[in-house]
Amino acid sequence: MKSGLHIADFTYPSGPAGLADDLARSVTAAEEAGSARVSVMDHVWPPARHVVE
Repeated sequence: MKSGLHIADFTYPSGPAGLADDLARSVTAAEEAGSARVSVMDHVWPPARHVVE
C-alpha cells in the first residue's frame, strides 16, 4: 500500500511570506518518510464546516 500526505490547511506560523518554505519542508519530510505523493487543498480557504443539529 502506498501512502500520501494531503495538506488541507495553509495557516502556518510564518504566515504567507513563509508558505513556500514551510511547504517545501513538509514535502521533503513526507518524501523522506516514504510518502508516494503529496497533494494540497484546491482552495486557499477551505469551505466552512456545516454543523447539523
